[in-house]
Amino acid sequence: MNNKSYLVIRAHFFNPLDKSHWEDIPDGALCYDEDGRITAFGTSEEVLKKFPLGRYCELIDYSDYFIIPAFVDVHLHAPQFNCRGFYSDNLLEWLDNFIFAEEEKFAGSAYASNIATELYKGMVSYGIGTASIYGSVHPNATDILLSKGAKTPMKLAIGKVMMDRTDYETTEESINQSLELYNKWDGKNGGRIKYSFTPRFAPACTEKLLKEVGRIVSRNKALCQTHLSETIGELELVKKMFPDYGSYTEVYSRNNLLQKGSIVAHGIHLTDEEYVILKDSGCGVAHCPDSNMFLHSGRMNITKMFENDIRIGLGSDIGAGSTLSPFNSMKMMIYSHGISDITPEMAFYFATLGGAEIIGFGDITGNFKVGKDADFIVVRKPKKVPHNNNYTRQVLSHLIFCNGEHHIKAVYLKGERVY
Repeated sequence: MNNKSYLVIRAHFFNPLDKSHWEDIPDGALCYDEDGRITAFGTSEEVLKKFPLGRYCELIDYSDYFIIPAFVDVHLHAPQFNCRGFYSDNLLEWLDNFIFAEEEKFAGSAYASNIATELYKGMVSYGIGTASIYGSVHPNATDILLSKGAKTPMKLAIGKVMMDRTDYETTEESINQSLELYNKWDGKNGGRIKYSFTPRFAPACTEKLLKEVGRIVSRNKALCQTHLSETIGELELVKKMFPDYGSYTEVYSRNNLLQKGSIVAHGIHLTDEEYVILKDSGCGVAHCPDSNMFLHSGRMNITKMFENDIRIGLGSDIGAGSTLSPFNSMKMMIYSHGISDITPEMAFYFATLGGAEIIGFGDITGNFKVGKDADFIVVRKPKKVPHNNNYTRQVLSHLIFCNGEHHIKAVYLKGERVY
């Protein structure tokens, strides 16, 4: 051991590896250095042998607690934070009745700043350390969102919404403003801030804009996020607006928007051919079951996603989603699918490592692999769970179905206690 200082966290750890494999270590330990990087993980005996306690290595004993990786939210709208729970019969009506008017307020920097502060505070309180976030159409508001995010240890992919088929902006303004933000922010905070080009969804964008975004994303290997096949009404609009394309997914693929580092939200109403396009592109899909139910949008075909090896992460989809809580997102994911399609262990994978991987942060967060940031949540163990019949599964289940946010004792990001 050199003269660096280290901290060892001792607890019961749950560590997702993929959707079917995980580590369950009842007497585990996590060691990280003064830079917040994980240097050892395993049983407490193994870790303390490598990093014995002493002058340069201290212990925080959470032996009576359960520790999981910090959560990842792969799809949320910062400007919709105050629009949770406003009822409409469908997506397009909801956007017209509530969302566009609220997003217009973000032309004012003071309003945008207050919402950004409130959003980040709320995310940390739910144990969210990583997210892919839509800004508004206003470059000043998105700049504020990025600036405040860069002052935290969070991992954030953020983009200004692009929608040139409206009165908000021209194609040139949309491209130029987005490029300016990309050049200013992408890769900042040690690579923990990434800029994600964000065409809102095909009906709000011209073909010219989509083509140019695809060119930029391909050339720079930049991130991109948009919406895909959320509602039937949306599909009908796309058919009218893009008659030369065979499907909604093809609108994006032919314009080079689908690749590794791209995230499409929802992906509910897809044909067999569209699943193949998504698989071949390497893009990720944001599964947002809470908002899907709220707006009566439909249900993702999780079986088709798995059969085609399409990568998935969980999103709250604030504000159609009712809460930032990843526990709620996991619960709604399980409710949305068939018996044993999604187990509690699988749900935690999609809310952590699975999400980190599709945003592009899987190399620095999402689980407890050595070299990653020490991003984790300390959770009080539910007292009612019996110590038999797969104890860890029942702890995870209790947290998912019984408002696990109430069990959070502490949240650490990059080794720093932030909550």
